[in-house]
Amino acid sequence: MSLPFSEPASAAPIKGGVRQSNSAKLLSADETIEVDEAKKAEDRLRRIEIWLAQAQRLSRTGTWVLDGTTRRFLYWSDESYRIWGFDPLQGLPSRDDMWERIHPDDGERVWGEVQEALREKRDFRSEFRILLPDETVKYLEANTHHEFSPLGALFEVICTNVDVTERKYAEQALRESERKHRQLIESVPCHFWSVTPNGEPICVNQRLRDYFGNRFEDRKRDMEVLQGVLHPDDVAETEKALNHAFQTGEPFQREHRLRRADGEYRWHRVRAEPQRDPDGQIVQWFGLSVDIDERKRSEERLCVQHTIAQILAEAAAIEEAAPRILRAIGEYLGWDVGALWRVDRQAGALRCIELWHKASIEVPEFERVSREFTFVPGLGLPGRVWSSLEPEYVPDVVSDENFPRVMTAEREGLHAAFGFPILLGSEVLGVIECFSREIRQPDQELLNMLATIGSQIGQFIERKRAEQALRESEAKFRDFAETASDWFCEMGPDYKFTLLSENAFGSGAADRIGTACWDHALDLETEPDKWRLLHETVFSRKPFRDFVYCGLSSDGSPMYVRASGKPLFDANGEFQGYRGTCADVTEIVRAQEALRENERSLRSAIDGIAGLVVVLAPNGELETVNRQCLEYFGRSLEWLKNWGTNDAVHPEDLPRVVEIFSRAMTSGLPYHVDSRLRGIDGEYRWFEARGVPVGDDSGRIVRWYVLLTDVDDRTRALARLDQMQSDLAHLNRLSMMGEMAASLSHEILHPIATARNNARAGMRFLEMDPPNLDEAREALGCVVRDADRAKDIVGRIRSQIKRAPPQKERFDFHEAINEVIVMVQSAITKSGISCSTRLMDGLVPVQGDRVQLQQVLVNLILNAVEAMSSIEDGTRELSIRTEQSQTGGILVAVHDSGPGVDPVNLKRVFEPFYTTKISGIGMGLSICQTIINGHGGRLWMSANEPRGAVFQFILPAVEESS
Repeated sequence: MSLPFSEPASAAPIKGGVRQSNSAKLLSADETIEVDEAKKAEDRLRRIEIWLAQAQRLSRTGTWVLDGTTRRFLYWSDESYRIWGFDPLQGLPSRDDMWERIHPDDGERVWGEVQEALREKRDFRSEFRILLPDETVKYLEANTHHEFSPLGALFEVICTNVDVTERKYAEQALRESERKHRQLIESVPCHFWSVTPNGEPICVNQRLRDYFGNRFEDRKRDMEVLQGVLHPDDVAETEKALNHAFQTGEPFQREHRLRRADGEYRWHRVRAEPQRDPDGQIVQWFGLSVDIDERKRSEERLCVQHTIAQILAEAAAIEEAAPRILRAIGEYLGWDVGALWRVDRQAGALRCIELWHKASIEVPEFERVSREFTFVPGLGLPGRVWSSLEPEYVPDVVSDENFPRVMTAEREGLHAAFGFPILLGSEVLGVIECFSREIRQPDQELLNMLATIGSQIGQFIERKRAEQALRESEAKFRDFAETASDWFCEMGPDYKFTLLSENAFGSGAADRIGTACWDHALDLETEPDKWRLLHETVFSRKPFRDFVYCGLSSDGSPMYVRASGKPLFDANGEFQGYRGTCADVTEIVRAQEALRENERSLRSAIDGIAGLVVVLAPNGELETVNRQCLEYFGRSLEWLKNWGTNDAVHPEDLPRVVEIFSRAMTSGLPYHVDSRLRGIDGEYRWFEARGVPVGDDSGRIVRWYVLLTDVDDRTRALARLDQMQSDLAHLNRLSMMGEMAASLSHEILHPIATARNNARAGMRFLEMDPPNLDEAREALGCVVRDADRAKDIVGRIRSQIKRAPPQKERFDFHEAINEVIVMVQSAITKSGISCSTRLMDGLVPVQGDRVQLQQVLVNLILNAVEAMSSIEDGTRELSIRTEQSQTGGILVAVHDSGPGVDPVNLKRVFEPFYTTKISGIGMGLSICQTIINGHGGRLWMSANEPRGAVFQFILPAVEESS
């Protein structure tokens, strides 16, 4: 019995034929299936190619392949055609076509890199520009892989070109923005700073560093710091205001005194505002500190002058005014003890008649000694002021050899002192001295003001004396007024004298009766015009006033006479003559002539000064300028008088100049201001203006002299210097990246090669029958991870190269250290150095700028590598260690076994431009120290045992938020 599908026996003869037919049918079916599978695989491959093309277009990455034997291109991707500007319809370009489009300035460099890579049989990476036919310039980043045959011949070249034009322009724009931002901060004429929410310094500008000294950034905000920089009298209120601001988030504003690096306290107006995140939390505080010391001193001095003037106006005698004057000087000017010494004419010595001290201090022994002591001219501070008739300032009386009370002053803590005379002309009526418990530097402006006060008090004493004398001799002074040098005269209708006082024309008035004034005139012929005007006036019976002429005195010498007269008429209106007064003004006229001669000499002098000179009236109005000033502006004197409303001063500088000028005119103090002035050619140039008042014997300002010096070239040179310093810090990072080029190239190529292998594996899984989609998916996932890894590596390189603002973030510092070691591994290996790490487990993260801190590590490691490369004997060991610092932060130490540093130069290694390298510029360690200080840390160096050096730095730790 046969099976249902078996063939009958009769069919046996044709069995083979039937089977052949069936086999043919089966073979045809198999071929159809293979064709279908091939088409599907082809479709999948086409889709993958499309996806790859889209990925290249989106990433702006082009690919080409070159035959290493024929030097002809085998393949160009669509994106390569777009990037290089070639037409795909024209076929594959030639190598010459491609090289012609490389920018002329980059062609030689790129060719050298290619030849060097071929000689060393390695891959290479390069950045260059291409110049398209339409003059478009593009920036490309090329990564090239060379395939060599087993015999070492070049077999194939595979290259990717990334269009990084937009990135390059963005980086350039970012660098320019950063430069302008930093320049703006550094050019602001005040102290700029930022602190954390709890008051720890983050960033300060150079002006503040210069003011406090660089050590200021190393400190945290606490009472010790406040006591170190604030005036003791301001500490409590400032601490209270700061705590209130940090607790409430309200803006902080206050005026207090800050201690400069040289020990001097100066008044500052401080204002701080909080910066908040989107959730309203304060992330940091920004503050400005403006030096208002000159304004404060001016206010204090104006107040003390006003107060003393009021005291003198109200007091009846110096004994009544003395204690109030001493208290006003001490309280307004910030001095602790004051004494008034009066001249005892009979004893020929100074005696203390009044002594004052602040309520918060006691100086009983000094007060007793002062009241018992007397000073003769030249002895002690009062005696020296008495003999010199000038104010004197002593920074510290303890070191003054001519101070008899020195032991008492030292025991009771008195140091700085000044004294000024109470003057009446050249006569000293007394001396006032004041003392402070601080050591203070001389202040000439203060002494000038005190000299004025001394003159005011002297005038007060003299005025009181005069008032008493006036009351006692009122009749005597009345007679003196009536018998003054002026004389009376009368003339008849014929203009001849009919009456003259006895002192007329010196004497011998009777001899002039019956003569006219012009009968004895000596200037009738030399000055006929003025006499013609006088004749017209008197002949028309009009009054005349202050007519000055030269006549003869009674002894026959020339005399200048000033005459005024009024016509007389009788009741009927008949002209009766003139009545008037005359005065001898010979001395006045001669003084005026001398003054005019002095003015001519002054004009010659200021015209000979190599600068622009301006002379102002006491109220600031322009009186005259020198020749150079007129030549520079090319305008008239009248036009220059309106400098505040015309374009003589640059519009941006005018408000500041007007403010400083007005303040100087009000206070009477010298001023200094820089501004741009418009010249005759229409160009503005920088000038330094220094104005100085000139006073008379009484201290009253009679004139201002202003010197304008052209400082335009110096100002521009300083601006260029600031730019060079900014570029130098960036150059340091670029220099380090150049040293690490080999390591970075390996780091980038490794994930790319892995991604390529995974992609090939994925393609094989997709070609399987049936396709292994799970394995293909896993392989593609590996490709993505490898691509992300390459992206991260490029991102780290970009972050090290580009100029980006500091970005404070919380991160694992051990991870950052490991990244740095990978980046510099090639340099370490090349120098035959053994590198080890001892990283303490469990350290808390740090808060800071990852790129900047990695730059510090790279700089320290590369310095160690270079140092050890110079030694021939012994092992070369590099060790990186971390541990927890005593304050809870992170301590990082870099040890090397190099030659170390000469102990003599240990303190100089962090100074800018100090280097022991032949090719170094000496900025690396200085920049590292600035970065660590900016993070609230500290960087230092010490010797390594048995040889080498150890660079260590501490970073404050940030606790994990709950």
